[in-house]
Amino acid sequence: MNYKLCYQKQSANKYHKYITTNDYQLACFEKENLKNKTIKNRKTLRIVKNPHFTIFKMRKSEVKRLLRRCPF
Repeated sequence: MNYKLCYQKQSANKYHKYITTNDYQLACFEKENLKNKTIKNRKTLRIVKNPHFTIFKMRKSEVKRLLRRCPF
C-alpha cells in the first residue's frame, strides 16, 4: 500500500502533496518530524504558516502515474 503525506494551509481547503512513501509507519514518522520544522511551498518557495498534515492512501491511478516516470 502506498501513502502520501499532504499538508493544508491554515485557511485553505486544498491539500498539497509533500511526501509519498510505501510504508504507513514512515509516513507517521515524517508527520511527527515535520511538526517542529518550517516548510516551504515548492513552487513559490514561501514559508507555509501553521500547516496541518494528513496521511492519505494513494489511488491506483496515482501509483501508476508515479511508476510511469523515469526514476533517474
